Amino acid sequence: MESKIGVFKVSAINVNNNYFIKFYITRKDIFSISKGNELMLKLKNEKIIKLKNSELKIASFKKSGKYTIWKEVFDFKVSSEEYKSLVNSPLKKVRIYLDKGYIEKDIIEKHKNNLIESLKCIE
Repeated sequence: MESKIGVFKVSAINVNNNYFIKFYITRKDIFSISKGNELMLKLKNEKIIKLKNSELKIASFKKSGKYTIWKEVFDFKVSSEEYKSLVNSPLKKVRIYLDKGYIEKDIIEKHKNNLIESLKCIE
């Protein structure tokens, strides 16, 4: 998912039968996400899953030519009920609350099943 405001990437991991969504954000400006800030996932079936950030994270930077890129990875724990919902309906929209505002992105057709595929790989 890419736009003027940055890039989102998403994957999933299983640690001792606990499921996590890894959410990668890259932006042109520094950003942070506090403990308790939400990641909201709207599914194609209109269900909304709200996940809480577990710790304060401040983006780190990387120089890329004349540009500075800010990036960070966030892990959101997913309950078994949320897991079942996520593997049964494609993503439609993502919203993540930063300490200053939020980022909201519609999921384009070719990426709508990426999270389902990642979650099924870790069953």
